[in-house]
Amino acid sequence: DYFPEFDGPKKEAITAREFILKMFVELNPDPDKIIYSHFTCATDTENIRFVFAAVKDTILQLNLKEYNLV
Repeated sequence: DYFPEFDGPKKEAITAREFILKMFVELNPDPDKIIYSHFTCATDTENIRFVFAAVKDTILQLNLKEYNLV
């Protein structure tokens, strides 16, 4: 019961994670900045590798665009 405003069914993980994601998206003050979401389990090492690679690639792409290199 950490989120009293959540009125979805209890013990429904997908509904709960979508609710939490919506809360993060609504906090974004700049609609031009995209929020990338990816649900994973931190103990899934292969998935964590994928997430970190995606984050590194996103940072690299943003920097290349900022300096007009792509």
